Amino acid sequence: MDPSILLNNPNLKNINPEKLALLKELSSNANGKTAKELLPILMAATSTAKEKGIEFNSSEKDLIIDVLKQQMTPDEQKKADMLLNMVKTFKK
Repeated sequence: MDPSILLNNPNLKNINPEKLALLKELSSNANGKTAKELLPILMAATSTAKEKGIEFNSSEKDLIIDVLKQQMTPDEQKKADMLLNMVKTFKK
């Protein structure tokens, strides 16, 4: 995914610049990946955020996921939703 899609999205303008930098890195790493390939990238980004003391609240996470999904095909969106539901299930 082109990082400018995330960084230029008006819905993300109120997110902390440090968080945006992490999102830019995430979007660069996710560029050209399928929904299935995104899971390890998201896990690595989560680990990096934790190491840096960066936390995204629930609304920020939902917004980021929505922005990322806008760039996916409907089939990829369904796969991403399935993966996200699996992750939520494992967290409980």
